[in-house]
Amino acid sequence: MFPSDEDFFKSVLVTGGAGYIGSHTIHELLKQGYHPVVVDNLSNGFKESVPDNVEFYQLDVRNKAEMKSVFMKHNFSAVVHLAGLAIVEESFAKAEDYFAHNVSGTLTVLELCREQGVKRFIFSSSSTIYGDASGTEKLSEAHPVSPMSPYGKSKMFCEEKIKEFAAEIELSFMNFRYFNVAGASTDLTNGSRGKGSQRIIFNAAKAAVHGGSFVINGNEYPTADGTCVRDYIHVEDIADIHVLALKHLQTNKCQKTLNCGYGTGFSVQNIVDSFKKNNNVDFKIEMGPRRSGDPAYLVGDCRELTQLLKWKSRFENPLEAICRSAYLWEKKST
Repeated sequence: MFPSDEDFFKSVLVTGGAGYIGSHTIHELLKQGYHPVVVDNLSNGFKESVPDNVEFYQLDVRNKAEMKSVFMKHNFSAVVHLAGLAIVEESFAKAEDYFAHNVSGTLTVLELCREQGVKRFIFSSSSTIYGDASGTEKLSEAHPVSPMSPYGKSKMFCEEKIKEFAAEIELSFMNFRYFNVAGASTDLTNGSRGKGSQRIIFNAAKAAVHGGSFVINGNEYPTADGTCVRDYIHVEDIADIHVLALKHLQTNKCQKTLNCGYGTGFSVQNIVDSFKKNNNVDFKIEMGPRRSGDPAYLVGDCRELTQLLKWKSRFENPLEAICRSAYLWEKKST
């Protein structure tokens, strides 16, 4: 039986809440009347991203004893699990670390959900789980998964474990397979602080504000202009999606895996051209080698997300909003 609205709004645990996606989600949760509690070891996050009125614990989600004390102190109605390592290229050199952090961390949080009776779980998965689909069709959630990187494999394993726990403890969950998340908050109070970032939009903003070159990794892919094609989504849209998911889980039992993107493909060259145009800037472009784990085409079929959660982007032109906010945030942060 689901608790009352009053009980539901008591506390939501957000692991990785000091990170890029986590901190934007925290801000939106506060606006919507939730009471988020953040756990983050600050390996990729920043304490200044977390509002002062949010209770914060600096600890590693793999530390079960310390995590248990947090669970016992708060009456969590749900967990939004965003903590983990998330750089595809880095994961090849640090495969063991990626499995230790991503898989062990997720298992620890799931075990505590079982022990403490938390029945709602949102997980940050990744579109990299699809691997190289070798085509130009949008990928639905039913598409076979074949991750090319240790990072993608760790996310695949986590999804499998979440489904196992769900069957055992009647856990309602949503696994969100993010496509490329980018941009900064519209009011420029929050954005990517760039610790270890490999994001295309982030790197374009760096080049535009600080000079230097933007490197396109590979221009001989089987695409229209030879550069990789990706789906994108603004970080504030991602935050909205998490809030809608919590509201859905409040009154519905659900076990879903959903793509999170706009369902539109943009090549790296498209992104560079759009970034320059929307910000009236210029910077040098260099061609570099392909990166390990980069498929040629990765665009999501996101109809199930929009249908289930009744979600639509808050932006009239999302790509313009992404490019503009990322640039203004970088200028402000300099």
